[in-house]
Amino acid sequence: SFVITLPLIYYFGYFGLVFNQACSTLVSTIGMHFNRPIKDRPIFNFKLKPLIKTGLPVFIMGYIRGITASFNRIIILMNSTLTMVGLFGPVMAISGLNMMPKILSNYFFPKMNVLYGATDDSQKLWPMALRLNRVLFMFALPVTIAVAVLMPYLMPILFPNYVESVRAIQIMSV
Repeated sequence: SFVITLPLIYYFGYFGLVFNQACSTLVSTIGMHFNRPIKDRPIFNFKLKPLIKTGLPVFIMGYIRGITASFNRIIILMNSTLTMVGLFGPVMAISGLNMMPKILSNYFFPKMNVLYGATDDSQKLWPMALRLNRVLFMFALPVTIAVAVLMPYLMPILFPNYVESVRAIQIMSV
């Protein structure tokens, strides 16, 4: 849905961006619901106190994490120029490689919770955790090598204005 609604950003500006993000979130949530690893029915509990006791700290930590995500750009701007902040953009795009662990954790974490809840033995989680780390390593190694080797050749062709960020991209990919 993100790609399909991209033209809305061009035609409607900020409101197109908001709609694009809303559609992406909705499609992602629906997709994760129908492809969840454990098919339990959702249970709605409307007791407010446990909801606030559990949800408020999670919300606050997520909010703080979102705020701190902009600190790196602010620090660069305080110590350098706006151009350097712009050159930081491709470096942060490479950090999209961090999505793979998040995607896999969405699949493995519920299974690990069920296994731990059923057995009450944390030692039984190790095989699953080791398998997850092997999968991540097998994915990350070739991607990291490809980025580190190909970026000096591809950047001048694809994004000539960002050639100065090649070294930082190589470092970030590792």
